[in-house]
Amino acid sequence: MEIGLFISALAIVYLIPGPDMLLVLHTSSSQGRGHGLATALGLGIARGLHVALAGLGLAALFTAAPWLFDVVRYLGAAYLVWVGVQLIRSRHSADSNHHQASLLNSTNKCSTCGF
Repeated sequence: MEIGLFISALAIVYLIPGPDMLLVLHTSSSQGRGHGLATALGLGIARGLHVALAGLGLAALFTAAPWLFDVVRYLGAAYLVWVGVQLIRSRHSADSNHHQASLLNSTNKCSTCGF
């Protein structure tokens, strides 16, 4: 019974449109259906991994070892800072539009972007 409730709650949350849907729509409209499907596949794999880790008790591990949660949190913050610096640096380059287009020019890169 509890697993059914867990899966139902996940289905409801994942069906609500959000930034993931905007990413798929943008990729599909600018680069075609194949790239959009690759992005959706990457998003699906990421969500599946998230659900699997949640189901395996990652929250219990973080409760038992709070320092591990802090490590993951600081790594996430460092990643966001890195992404911000890359964004600022790309705005200063003369060919930022060309750089952005080259980042998403293959289906493998689209699925990685979705992940």
